[in-house]
Amino acid sequence: MALMSQAPKPSPTTTPADLSFELVVQIASDEIFSRQDLKDLRLVCRAWDQPVASLLFRWIKISRLHKDRAAFQQIAACPHLAQHVQHLIWHELNLEFWPCKPVLDDTQFESITRLMIAAVNDPDLFWLPRDSHLSTKQKERRQHIIDTFSTQFASALSRMPKLTTFTSCPMPNSRVISYRGYPLQADLYILQDDPKLTGGNDGFFTFMLPILMGQTEPKINSLHWADERISTSLAINLKPEFSHAFSALASIDLCIGHYNEESIDALVPCLSAATTLKNLSLCFERSFERSRFVRNHRQKLMQRIFSECYWPRLTRLELVGVPLKRDEFGRFCRKHSGGLRCLMLTWCEVTIRDLTNLRGSPNLQLESITIKSDDDSGTDLTSEATVLAFINMTSSHITTADGVPFHNHTSRAQIRTVGCIYDCRAWSTASHFDSKLEGYKQAYGECDPFKTPEDEDEDSSGDEDGGSENFRKSQAKTYWDWGKFGRFDDTYYWETKDRFAHETTCWKFTNRDGVVAFGAEPLEYFSDWDADAGDVATPTPYCRELHEYSTERSKVWFANAPTDPPPGAEIYDKDSPLARGLIRWEELN
Repeated sequence: MALMSQAPKPSPTTTPADLSFELVVQIASDEIFSRQDLKDLRLVCRAWDQPVASLLFRWIKISRLHKDRAAFQQIAACPHLAQHVQHLIWHELNLEFWPCKPVLDDTQFESITRLMIAAVNDPDLFWLPRDSHLSTKQKERRQHIIDTFSTQFASALSRMPKLTTFTSCPMPNSRVISYRGYPLQADLYILQDDPKLTGGNDGFFTFMLPILMGQTEPKINSLHWADERISTSLAINLKPEFSHAFSALASIDLCIGHYNEESIDALVPCLSAATTLKNLSLCFERSFERSRFVRNHRQKLMQRIFSECYWPRLTRLELVGVPLKRDEFGRFCRKHSGGLRCLMLTWCEVTIRDLTNLRGSPNLQLESITIKSDDDSGTDLTSEATVLAFINMTSSHITTADGVPFHNHTSRAQIRTVGCIYDCRAWSTASHFDSKLEGYKQAYGECDPFKTPEDEDEDSSGDEDGGSENFRKSQAKTYWDWGKFGRFDDTYYWETKDRFAHETTCWKFTNRDGVVAFGAEPLEYFSDWDADAGDVATPTPYCRELHEYSTERSKVWFANAPTDPPPGAEIYDKDSPLARGLIRWEELN
């Protein structure tokens, strides 16, 4: 029997919806994608929503701004978003530092200052009032706000099962706070602070620290901290009795701007309490200050840390702005030689003698070492492999990048493995990033290590403004108008083709199961929203302008005024639960 040839079967077509969760995450993690790109990727198909959301909501922020707190609470209220949160950043804006006094010698500056004063005292802009110059009643009100939100904050965190990291750092200087139609940058408050006032990082001490103190299980195991200003510090506000808050931490990243005797006595016991610590990063913001007072206290702090602290699980140590004393540093490294595998030393004036002192330490087998300093510091450039081979005793000497050996191991010549550029912005953003995270590069890399996902989009912490704007663009433009007719006070609305009318900002979302919601972004309510599967978005006229118009008193009626609304017009019921609920939604957004 003759065999009939069979045509090859066509290979099955793979669509974006067929890709696995992990593969979608890998694709979306590419650094070419901006935050807005990720918001767009969520809309590719239903299967991409949660994988991309796991990147979008990995970092979220909160501050004393109403807008940021509302966004935080909205994320916590949505289980499909809250499940992705791993890192909470509190953007500190300590208004207590600001003198809050108008300047009278410059008319333009005086106007800006008066606007800033009004903004500071506006409870609709800042939910947490200033803790200064308050009456007894105002202090009671502030304490009531703190007590109420502390409960809400703890409850919100309990709904974030993957949350492991707290960050407290200054609000980015470039953050724009809109008030009465005017843009106010955060640095207007930050750069005019009163150096005589103490305090700082109020969000951490008021809300985050109690959470750390009350942990029954080690949920939060990583703390990133950057002082708000160089005249105050975490170390000054710490107390030895806070040491329990550090006991469960496996990673600590501190950028400290100020230190004195009291701060040393508090900080060292707190650090010592972190018995499970694996990663430690210490950055001294005033490392370039030549003041004898600053230098002496910095050296005393490091001396006590090196001599009194012991972390049996320490694997990674990063120091920034810490001139090393080779004996103390050498003893510390030998004490932790059993686990220490990574050293990062930036602006630490590392010499050949320092490295020689590490050479031959029992059980010390480093896997990586990075030594950074400025290009113009007169240091010699060498390779990481050369330094590692020398410390791990697989080589007897260190060579420069040109292959010239350092024969004199007692040399005081400073060396570096990486060139870097001192960034004056770094002190205010240092704890925004974690050098262990993907995407971090050296100073000569393509990305700015001090730029975070939060900086790419002011509304990145859950405000879906970018996502709603994308949805809005995907819809056919519809416009609405409204008016009152005759001698009656009823407000009518109708759809119009007049492009000078009000464009739709609120839609009625009906999913394939018949569930209805109103808003500007369907993914806020339906994580599986898919128009191709039968989900429908219907434009509505609801907005603040319509509501405010409906509550205005009728104007004087003229004899020749139209008495009938246009065909198809409908009455707007300003007192309906739907109308009131949507106005409240708009206030939150």
